[in-house]
Amino acid sequence: MGGPGIGDHDGVLQAALVSSVGGNGKVVLLGGAAGAGKTEALQGIARQARGQGVLTLVAAAGGAGRATPLGLLRRLLTGGELPAEHLADALRLLEPGPEPDNFLAGPAPGELSPRSRKGLADLVLRVAATTPALIGVDDVDLADEGSLQFLLYLVRRLHRAPILVVLTESAGRRVLDPRFRAEVQSLPYCHRLRLRPLTADAVAALLTGPDGQAPAAELVADHLRICGGSPQLLAALLEDSRNDGGQAVAGEAFGRAVLTCLHRSAPRLVKLVRALAVLDEPAELAVLGDLIDTDVWSATRTMQEADETGLTVEGRFRHPRTRATVLESMLPEELAALHERAAAVLHEAGARAAATARQLVAARRLLETMPPGEPWRLPVLLTAARQAADQDDPRFALECLLLADEWCTTDDERVAIQLQQVRAHWRVDPSGGRAGVAALLAADRQGRLSSRAALELVLFLLWLGKVDEAIEVLGRFVGTDTTDDSPDTVMALYSTVAQLHYLYPEVSKPTDAEAEPPQSRIAVSTLRRAYQQAVGVVETLLRSRPERLVADAERILRLSPLDETTFGPVWVSLELLLLAERLDRAKSWSDTLQQSAQARRTSTWSALFSAMRATICLRQGDLAGAELDGRRALALLPIDGWGVMLGLPLSALSLAYTRRGAHEETAALLRIPVPEAMFRTPIGLQYLRARGHHRLALGHAQDAAADFERCRDLCQRWRRDTPTALPWRGDLAEARLALGDRHRAQELAQDQLSRLGPDNTRTRGITTRILAAASDLTERPALLRTAIDQLQASGDRLELVRAFADLSEALHALGDETQARLMMRMFDRFNAAGEPAGEPFDGNGSGPANGSPTDLSDAEMRVATLAVQGRTNRQISQQLNVTVSTVEQHLTRIYRKLGVRGRAELLELPPDLRRTGC
Repeated sequence: MGGPGIGDHDGVLQAALVSSVGGNGKVVLLGGAAGAGKTEALQGIARQARGQGVLTLVAAAGGAGRATPLGLLRRLLTGGELPAEHLADALRLLEPGPEPDNFLAGPAPGELSPRSRKGLADLVLRVAATTPALIGVDDVDLADEGSLQFLLYLVRRLHRAPILVVLTESAGRRVLDPRFRAEVQSLPYCHRLRLRPLTADAVAALLTGPDGQAPAAELVADHLRICGGSPQLLAALLEDSRNDGGQAVAGEAFGRAVLTCLHRSAPRLVKLVRALAVLDEPAELAVLGDLIDTDVWSATRTMQEADETGLTVEGRFRHPRTRATVLESMLPEELAALHERAAAVLHEAGARAAATARQLVAARRLLETMPPGEPWRLPVLLTAARQAADQDDPRFALECLLLADEWCTTDDERVAIQLQQVRAHWRVDPSGGRAGVAALLAADRQGRLSSRAALELVLFLLWLGKVDEAIEVLGRFVGTDTTDDSPDTVMALYSTVAQLHYLYPEVSKPTDAEAEPPQSRIAVSTLRRAYQQAVGVVETLLRSRPERLVADAERILRLSPLDETTFGPVWVSLELLLLAERLDRAKSWSDTLQQSAQARRTSTWSALFSAMRATICLRQGDLAGAELDGRRALALLPIDGWGVMLGLPLSALSLAYTRRGAHEETAALLRIPVPEAMFRTPIGLQYLRARGHHRLALGHAQDAAADFERCRDLCQRWRRDTPTALPWRGDLAEARLALGDRHRAQELAQDQLSRLGPDNTRTRGITTRILAAASDLTERPALLRTAIDQLQASGDRLELVRAFADLSEALHALGDETQARLMMRMFDRFNAAGEPAGEPFDGNGSGPANGSPTDLSDAEMRVATLAVQGRTNRQISQQLNVTVSTVEQHLTRIYRKLGVRGRAELLELPPDLRRTGC
C-alpha cells in the first residue's frame, strides 16, 4: 500500500473507504473548503486502492472544462486503468450516432444517447464484476453536463456492484447541478464527508523527520499559523522551507498554492478575499458587504468560508505573502477600480480620512491618469495629508498631496498644497522640495503667502543656500504693517532672523528684528517661555563663551520637544555642548535626539544627528564610530538633499579617513560637488579644515596652509573666532611647521592657548602638543606631559596617542632611552584601541598578564598613566585632586587587573599587551 500523503486527515478513514470496494456499491461526496485537501485525500484513496489491486479510474473535472463535451468521461476512461479491450468498446460508445428507434431526435450536443449511456454503464459494471473498481472525480461541481448525466445514471445502478465512487466538491461554491446533488444524496448508499483543517498533531506528524525526531512546538505553531490547517498550503510551505533549515517560509510554491485555492473557490469568496486584500485592515461586515455587493449575512458566511480555506483568520490574512499574491492575481485596471470602489464605500461609511485616502492613492499608482471624480475626494486627501504629517508619516502625506495637487482647481488651493508638500519633503528628502520652494517664492512675491508660511519659506531657502532670496522674503517684515502680531508669529520671526544670522554670519540682520520680542507680546505659558529661551540661545552664543552656556543649553534640550519650530534652537544647543567640549553630554543628547527623529520618521533630522555624532566621535578619537556615523548620515539623504549642510558629514568623514590614512577614500569624498553658498556658512569652514588636513597629510603643506588661512580670514571677518569651534591657529601652525617655519608655528600655538579657557582641555591639549613640536627639544618633554594630562582628561584617545608618540620621540632624541621606550609602550597600548586581545603575557615569573588597559576604569587609567610617567603617589593625588589613599587603592586594583606586583613591573609591561577598546 502507498504511504499517507499530505491530504491524509485520517488514514483509517481512507482505509475503510478502500476496503468497502469489495462489498456493496458506495458513493461518497467529499466536501471542504478550497485547499482543505480534497484532491490530496482523493489521491491518497487512489494510492491505497491500487495497492489492493483495485481498478482505479480517477480524473479532475476542472481540467476537463465545462465546455468540453463529455470531457470528464473521456478523461476517466483514458486516464485510468481500463483494460485495452474494454477501452476500445468504451470509446466507440462515446462516438455520437443516430438512434435507430428514434433517428429524428438524436441526443443533445455533449450528451450520450440513451443506448450509449446504458452500454457504457453495463461495460463498467461488467468490469467491476471481476475486479473491484474505484471511480474518483475531483471537483465534480466543474464537470460538463453530459458526464454528470452518465455519472448519475451509473450511481443509480450500483446496488451490490463492488464500485466505490468518490466525488469531491468545494464547499460554498454551489455550482453543482442541484438535481444531480439531490439525486445522489437520496441514494441509501451515499455518504457526505467534510474535511476539516489539519490539527496541530497532524502538522507535527508531517513535520517529523526521517529519524522520527518530533519537531519543536514553536515550529509546528508557525506552520499552522501560516497555513491555517490547509493541507494544500502546508504542502507548499514545506516545499518552500526545504532550503531554509526547515523554518516556515512562504515563498513561490506557497504563492502558487494560494492561487490554486482562489481558482477552486466560489466567486463570492474570491471577491471577498480581494476586498480584504485591497482594504488591508479589518473592516465592518457592512462595509465588506457593500464592497462585494452582498448583504451582511452573506458576507459573514463568506468570511467563515475564507477562514476555512486557511487564507484568512477573522478578516486578516494569515501571511503577507497571501495578500501580495491576491493583489498580483488582478489586472491593474481591475485592481484600481476596486480601490476606487473601496474609497467610495469607506467614505460613505464615515471611515477615517486616512483609510479612504489610501485607497485613492493606491488606485492612482496603477493608472496613468485619474480624474478627480466626486467632490468629496479632494478634501479627504487634504485632511489625510494633515493627519499623516501630525502622525509622523510624511511619505504618505506626500502621496496624498501629490494627488491633491493634480485635482486642485484654484491658485490658493495650490499654494496651500505646495507648502504642505515642501514641509513633507523636508522631513524625508529636501531635494524633492526644490520645485515647491520656487513656486512658494513666486507666490510670496505675489503676496499670496501668510506671514507664518513666508517665515517657513525663509528656512527652506537658507538650507538651499539661496540667501538673497531669503533676505528678500524677510524684507516684508521690516518697516511694514503687513505681518500679524500674534505671539507665535513674533516668536517665529525672532527665531528665523537669529538662525539666519547664525548660519550666514556675514548677513546683516534687519534692524527691526534686532531686539528680543517685547514681553507684552508673548504669552506667559511655560511652553512659550521655554521656546523663547530656546530661540534666544543663538543670540547669546554669539556674545558669550560656549562653556558659560552649558547649563542653559541642557535646559533648552530638556524643555524643547523636537519639532519643526524648535529644531533650530535645539541644534544650536547641541552644537554648543560640542564647542564647550562636553563631548559625553553632547553624544548622549545626540543619541536621544536621534531616537526622537527616528520615532518621527524624519530622515533629514536623523541624517543631521548622525553627522553631529560623527563629529563628536571624531573629537573623542573614535575613528570607527566617526566613520560609521558619517556613512550612515550620507546614506540617509541623497547628496543633493543636503543643501549647504553637506559639509557636516563630508568634513567629519574626511577627517576620520585622513586620520586613519585612508587618503583615497578622503579624496573621493572631497570630489563630491558642494554648494558654493556653503562657504558662506560655518559649515564651509569645517569643510575647508578637513580638506586642509587631507592636503597636509599628503605633503601639500602650502595648499593646506591656504585652506587654513581662508578659515582664518572668514572667522575674523565674521567675528566668529572661537578656537573650540575652529582651531585654525593650531591647524595653520602644523602647516607652518611642515613648511619649516617653527617661529610662526610657535606664535600661532601660543596665541591659540591664550584664547582658551581652563575647561577646554581637548583643544588645549592638542595646541600644547603642537607648541611642543615648535619649541626647542629640551622644552618638549614638559610641554608634552602637560598635553598628555589635558588630553587624557578630555577623552580624545587619538590625540593622546599622538602626544605619547611625540614624547617618546623627544625623549629618544635627548638620550633618555628608558623613558622613551616607556612612552612608546604607552603609545602602543592606546594605539591598539579596537584590536583583538593578544595572547596572555608571561611576565618572567610575575605570572600571566591576565588584564589589559581596557579592564581599567577611567579613574584607574588616569592614575596608571601618571604612574608610568614616574609621578609619585602624592603628585598624582595633587594633580587629580584626590587623596593619597585613593591613589593607593587605585594602584592596588590596577596591579591586580594587569597581573603585576608593583610599579617596577607596571613599567615593564610589553608593547604587545593589547587593548580591546577604551
